[in-house]
Amino acid sequence: MTDILFGNNNRPVLKLLAKRSLKARRNTIAVLAILLATLLFTSLFTIAISLQTAMQESNMRTTGTSAHAGIKRLSWEEYERLSSDTGVKDSGYSIIIGNAVGDDFNKTPTELRYGDETYSELTFNTPDTGHLPEQKNEIATSRIVLDAMGLPDKVGTQMELTFTTDTFTLCGIWDGDAVAYRQTMLLSKKYTEQVAPVIHGETDGTTPPVGTGYIDAVMMMPTAWNIEKQALDVTSKYGLDERVSINDAYQTATVSFSSMLPLVTGITVIFIAGYLLIYNVFYISIAQDIRFYGMLKTLGTTARQIRKIVYRKAIKLSLMGIPIGLLLGWPIGR
Repeated sequence: MTDILFGNNNRPVLKLLAKRSLKARRNTIAVLAILLATLLFTSLFTIAISLQTAMQESNMRTTGTSAHAGIKRLSWEEYERLSSDTGVKDSGYSIIIGNAVGDDFNKTPTELRYGDETYSELTFNTPDTGHLPEQKNEIATSRIVLDAMGLPDKVGTQMELTFTTDTFTLCGIWDGDAVAYRQTMLLSKKYTEQVAPVIHGETDGTTPPVGTGYIDAVMMMPTAWNIEKQALDVTSKYGLDERVSINDAYQTATVSFSSMLPLVTGITVIFIAGYLLIYNVFYISIAQDIRFYGMLKTLGTTARQIRKIVYRKAIKLSLMGIPIGLLLGWPIGR
């Protein structure tokens, strides 16, 4: 610092003055104000993000999948072309066998399918006990289905289905979702090839609502932004754009002025409130030190140097209040 009265470097003196002014007990109020404002910002953002995530997950489970998009009633060749496209980040498939029938399923609609590992994961059908079907007569399903059938949720349980005389061994179990529009029973690929051979060739999407052997595909796009455009760009190459369905749970990832305006307004109000809180408390703190700054001015301290002292004090108070507010805000918001 060389702009003071006699041209000497008194930066150490300014640091010392700022440090001593921080020792005043009234600075505790300023630190608390910064801490509380930071806590407010952090906790509110945490709450907002957590609520959005919870709502999105709830919608996914109601829909039955966390995939970005899906296409029904494909042939094997159509699925291969689609899944190998560079515009698709990941994909999975299932082969439709049919619907479970019988009195046990009147109130619990259930589908019979083969599903690969990716499909099972993206449709919440991954066993938490056991594994996906590997041997020919193995079967995996949810505890909801087992309860409807009056069977224990125990791996190794023997099961019979009305569409065949075969007996199946329960190899995998998961909870299932009561809000889902249907439950799922997964059979092995070997058994599926026997009872519902996969469809080959070209399809036109006009197949019956239940067509055994057809493939249902689920896809994850490179990003969750503008999913519909990404999915349509990929599927249009293969004439499948009119058959693609977008997961409604990701509608919050679509940016529009009407959807962003309330969020931006809320954030602005919160920031203004926090700013005013910190500003007023700090202003009061500075006003209480007005005599101290007046003496410095009398001794020849320039206005610029006084501002340096105030700014240095503000930075040190922020370094004390902000980290604590961030550490407390996240768990409180959760």
